[in-house]
Amino acid sequence: MTIKPILIIGGGRVSAPLRDYLKWRKIPHRLYHRRQKTPLEKAAKGAAVVFLLIKDDLIADFVRTNPCLKGKKLIHFSGSQSFKNILGMHPFMSFSGRKIMPREYEKIHFVSENPAEIRKCLPWLKNPIVKIKPNDKPLYHALCCMGSNFPVILWTKTLEKLSGKFHIPRKAIFDYYRASLENFIHNPRKSLTGPLVRKDEGTIKSHLKVLRKSEFLNIYSAFLQPAALTKQMSRSKK
Repeated sequence: MTIKPILIIGGGRVSAPLRDYLKWRKIPHRLYHRRQKTPLEKAAKGAAVVFLLIKDDLIADFVRTNPCLKGKKLIHFSGSQSFKNILGMHPFMSFSGRKIMPREYEKIHFVSENPAEIRKCLPWLKNPIVKIKPNDKPLYHALCCMGSNFPVILWTKTLEKLSGKFHIPRKAIFDYYRASLENFIHNPRKSLTGPLVRKDEGTIKSHLKVLRKSEFLNIYSAFLQPAALTKQMSRSKK
């Protein structure tokens, strides 16, 4: 099967593992990004498929202002937006700069409004594809952002305090966080621990008191909301 070169537009975190994977699969491809001197017209010549790995807000204008992309199969990786005449396939994975090996990349699920079109356009793609309705994408992506990024924000802030003020070794802190994640993977409904589950009101009040002048107070208080906490605690008892 002869495969025409794929043009990848964008050189960010999502681009690098994709290029490594295509190289591993021996899929011809080339890269274009804004720092290159090569004109886009030249980079796009001969490419049948174009991956648009750029900011969501720039996709529509980028396609509109670059007529050299007309007639090519355009694919974007946005998890929240849908575009007419541009296929979407959002990788259900967090890309932080950590190197993702090709065999690991091949197991990533993609989420798309048109899985059949993606398969037709990329017959060599082995990754699982989950179908989603266009109107559901904003909610889907909001859940992705909360699930993958909000814990990282908390871990980063608490890491600074635990290692800086209390001199706890970073490895011990990472092991502590890792245990929480592994507990959640093992049994999500029973992974919540601590005074919130035990209803230790005295401990909770002492937490709120010491946090009253910190950036953590609103976060801690938000997780004490009766509806959310009661629901989680009832699940933990099942």
